[in-house]
Amino acid sequence: MEAVRQPVLAGGRHRTRRRRRLRARARRLLTVLLLAAALVTVPRVVSTLSSTPEVPAIIHVVAEGETLWEIADRYTDGQDLRQVVAAIQKYNGLTSPVIRPGQVLEIPPSLHR
Repeated sequence: MEAVRQPVLAGGRHRTRRRRRLRARARRLLTVLLLAAALVTVPRVVSTLSSTPEVPAIIHVVAEGETLWEIADRYTDGQDLRQVVAAIQKYNGLTSPVIRPGQVLEIPPSLHR
């Protein structure tokens, strides 16, 4: 069996088919690009819409004689104080639990009662 070739007709029937194929390819490419853009954009929009508004950190100024453990106990209910102290240290960039009077600490929003 030999492959049947279509004759090239004067008047552009061959050109018309070629244009149709090119347009079809262009439409497929555009569809793929739009789907890729949607896959990148939609999760960002959904996560922005579904996220709860961010609660600001509580500002606490350390008083004379206050310890980080007391502060941690004041702002939480029943949580393990070791984890709370560690969270406050990390949030404030402290390398130890030693604090000074007048020092400003931020209590992470995740620890609020």
